[in-house]
Amino acid sequence: MANLSWRGEEIKRKLTTGLGTALDLIAGDMVTTISDSMRAPKSGVPVPTGFKLYSMKRKSKYPRGRIKGWGTRRSAPGEAPAVQTGRLRTSVKAERIAPLVRRVGTPVKYGKWLEEGIKGGTVIRPRHKRALAFIVPSGEQIVRRSVVQGAIAPRPWLAPAIKAIRPQAERRIARAVRF
Repeated sequence: MANLSWRGEEIKRKLTTGLGTALDLIAGDMVTTISDSMRAPKSGVPVPTGFKLYSMKRKSKYPRGRIKGWGTRRSAPGEAPAVQTGRLRTSVKAERIAPLVRRVGTPVKYGKWLEEGIKGGTVIRPRHKRALAFIVPSGEQIVRRSVVQGAIAPRPWLAPAIKAIRPQAERRIARAVRF
């Protein structure tokens, strides 16, 4: 007679470990794919070279001088967003939520707006001052009490990354459950 033994806990532990490792690799692949898609050359409107962003305040958290990516091309609707300051690209992270759950995303508010687009028509007013001040690409300084946000077509960066890594992710998961 054959000697049978239950090895459920051992198999569960092996599956959890193997799948956890596979999910870590998949999440890392997603972050890399997103970063690469944002760095890729764009086919949108050219941005003037030498355009500078200057802070209107003395003590500003915003950078002074030339913005990264200016003098290149903006992203066209449907392309991943072009890098201007690098804030969105560097903020995309993968985090472990539970043993078999990973989250890839960004805390940057405009990441969702770029992914899905916005309909526009929102009035933007200053929070702490009486007026908004900014410099447009022509070099002219504009001061307004409020401005109306225009519509922004979607420039997806997350959904295309998921689509791009899906075959590789399926192979990693299949390899993890095989023993």
